[in-house]
Order: sequence, then C-alpha cells, then structure tokens
Amino acid sequence: SNTVNLDITAKFIMPTVGDAGMGVVGNGSFANSFGIFCTDQKVQVGVRGSSGIKSFQSSTIAAGTVVTARLQYDSSLPTGFLGTVNSESGTDADSITGDISDGSTIEIGSTNGCIQSYAGFFGGKILSVSYTQDGVEKFNYDFQNNIGTTTVLDTSASGNNGTVTNATLANFWGARVADTSGSLVSADYAVGNTS
Repeated sequence: SNTVNLDITAKFIMPTVGDAGMGVVGNGSFANSFGIFCTDQKVQVGVRGSSGIKSFQSSTIAAGTVVTARLQYDSSLPTGFLGTVNSESGTDADSITGDISDGSTIEIGSTNGCIQSYAGFFGGKILSVSYTQDGVEKFNYDFQNNIGTTTVLDTSASGNNGTVTNATLANFWGARVADTSGSLVSADYAVGNTS
C-alpha cells in the first residue's frame, strides 16, 4: 500500500445534520481518500483505500458543541491510522486500518471533503483546519481571521493561503450582529459564543 504520513485536524461547531452528512475536510470522495465529516449528530473520521471505507464514528454530539476531530497516520501503530474526536461531551478514539495515496487537493467544507460520496456541503461553522504531511505543516487555516475577503490566511510557515470558491463572501464568512446601540456584538467563535 502507498501510505502517507499525515496529521489533519479540524475544529468546528457541530451543526444539526441529517443522514446525508456534511463534509468538513478531506481529499476526495473516491478511492485513496481520507476525511472528516458529520452525520446524524456524530463525527466520522476515516480513510477509503483499496479495501473500501474504514472509519471510526464518535458518540452523539449536541448541535452547537465545539468539536476537534483529528486523523493521524503513525507508522508505529499496527493499524497505521488513529481517529480522535474531542468535545465537551468527552473524547472518542479508535484505530483505523486502511491505505491512502498522496496527490489529491485537500478540500474544506466541500462534498469532496469526505470519504462518502453522498455527503453534502458543511453547513456549520468551521473554526480552523490544519494539515501536516511527513512532519511538515502544509497549512493551518484560521477561519476567524481575514474575514470578508476571498483569501483564507495560512498561519503556518508554509504560506499556502486558501481561496474561497463557489460561495458568496457573506455566506462564507457569516454575519456580525449589532446590538440596539449599534455596537458589534462580540463573537467568540472559539467557544461557540455568538451573542
């Protein structure tokens, strides 16, 4: 198998989702892919290699909960992959057996950000996504900075800024709310507070 040493982490606010699921981050919906996605108030982390889909699913997580999901490849593990989901409701972790290959574009919030071809676009708030390959951080996108532009800033040393595509800026970045005095309401998205 052609495996890739990787560490991909996504921090987001759990949306209300149905059976179809929503892609958070991944590199495609076909063979030799990996991804993190939400379905039925659970987070699924997995790989889709030559043996089909191999994944791990968290316990139920309430909508509005801040979640950090991580997929790591570690050659010292017997299975190679480890999936972890952390939230206020606890931590779930499991090993995943599979194989993937390098070369695909990483997609965030897309139907391709998922190992399941039936998943839809992510409808919640993604706070950050980072991707490390072979010990080099390829990108670390903080979606709470550079708001309102078509560029998503990469805070890693790699400088691989992302570009907003197939979305209006107002829908992509969301809206800030003013209170009755006209002042902007503090939006501390890191802890899920928008009031």
